[in-house]
Amino acid sequence: MAAHELAKYLSGEESQLARFEENGIAPCNKAAAANSKVTSDPNVQALVAQQEFAHAQTAVPANFWTAPNTLYTAMQDGSFTLEEIATYAKTLNDSIKASQ
Repeated sequence: MAAHELAKYLSGEESQLARFEENGIAPCNKAAAANSKVTSDPNVQALVAQQEFAHAQTAVPANFWTAPNTLYTAMQDGSFTLEEIATYAKTLNDSIKASQ
């Protein structure tokens, strides 16, 4: 299924390291997070230090999952095309901004 392949790619070590190197975004992949470039980064070190004070977010606005569900449904039923990804991304971003 395309959604699974996309998720595997985006969460993979290589993709996460590339994202970190290009944008400075700390990786969620454990192998990528253990990379010496990542662990020595001051921003990542600050995030790690904050874990002591973190707690899981248990509530989100009611419409938060509408846009991701629309994308998932389109991928599942085959109506999704790569050409439409920008439209889906904009809808997702707009819905997140509206729920803040």
